[in-house]
Amino acid sequence: MRTKWVQTGMACALLLTILVTGARQPAVRAQDVSKFYLPVVYKPQRVWFDNFSDNDPAWPIVLMDEPQDGYFEHLNGYLAGHIRDNSGFFVASPGWQSYGAFSLEVDGRHTGPLNEAGNPVKTANGLGLAFGANDDWSDYYALILSSGGAQHFYAIVHYVGKQATILSNGGRYRGGDPTVVKNWAQTNRLAVAVRDGTIKAYCNGKELPGGIVNGVSFAGNHVGLIVTSYEFDEGEVQFDNFQLTQSDVPQY
Repeated sequence: MRTKWVQTGMACALLLTILVTGARQPAVRAQDVSKFYLPVVYKPQRVWFDNFSDNDPAWPIVLMDEPQDGYFEHLNGYLAGHIRDNSGFFVASPGWQSYGAFSLEVDGRHTGPLNEAGNPVKTANGLGLAFGANDDWSDYYALILSSGGAQHFYAIVHYVGKQATILSNGGRYRGGDPTVVKNWAQTNRLAVAVRDGTIKAYCNGKELPGGIVNGVSFAGNHVGLIVTSYEFDEGEVQFDNFQLTQSDVPQY
C-alpha cells in the first residue's frame, strides 16, 4: 500500500513540475532577446594622421623624377619640399593605403621663391595630394595647387610614368575663386573625397568648381604628397596635418 502511495506521490510531483515549467516558458519572449542582446553591426571610421612634429621622416617611399635634385625633409614641424633646378616632380609617401571610400587632406602652402623684398614670386610650381598609386608609383592621381597667374590654379591629374594628363576642368588648370582659395604664401586646406570611382576636389572645406572626375579606376592604393616644378625654377613648399580617413562615407 505504501509503495502505491509513494508512486502516486512521485507521479503528482512530476506532473506539477511539468505544469510549472510549462507555465514559465511564455514569460521569455524572442523580442526581449533581440531588443537587449542583439549586437549592433557597424563599420568604424579609421584615420591616419601626421602633423610632422617628429623630425624623423620615417616615410618609406620617396620617388623623384630625374635628375633628382628636389627633396623632402621634416623641418620645424612641417614636411618641407625643396625644388631645385630641374626637379620635375617628386612624391613622398608614409606607406598608408586606402581601400574603398576615403578622404585625403593636407594643409599646404607655397613659401618660395622670394624676391628681394621677401615676398613670394609668382611661379607655376605645384603642391598637392597623391593617391591611387601602385607599388612603384608609376601610376597615380593627384590634386595639384599651382602657384601661378593672378591666383592659385588647380587640377586633378593622372600620372603614368612621366606623362601627366589633366582630367578636370576640360583638361586644363583652372584659377581658384579668391573667396575659396587663399593667395600665395597663405595656407590652403586641400582635400579629395573618393567614392565609387568618383574624385571630388575641395579647398578650405568648399568644393572646387570643375573639380569632379568620374569613372576612375586606380592602379593601387598608396597615398602621399606631391611637389611639381616649373621648367628651371626653384622654390619651397610646406605641408602639415596630413590625414587619410577611411570610411563608407567620405568626410567631404
